[in-house]
Amino acid sequence: MTDDFNAQLAEHLRQQVASLEHALTYKQRDIEDYGRRLAEARAALAVVERRLTDANSVRIQDGQR
Repeated sequence: MTDDFNAQLAEHLRQQVASLEHALTYKQRDIEDYGRRLAEARAALAVVERRLTDANSVRIQDGQR
């Protein structure tokens, strides 16, 4: 009976490990996707901040003339 219990437990644990490995694969893809999206958002923000800085510089120069 102990061998049967251990065999069933082992099978259950194998299935659980396979399920968790599968879920982890998807989570890793999600993390990579979030990382790409974050990099794109940071790049877009840098462009907009540069535009604001340039626009403020022009305003300041115009005001000094």
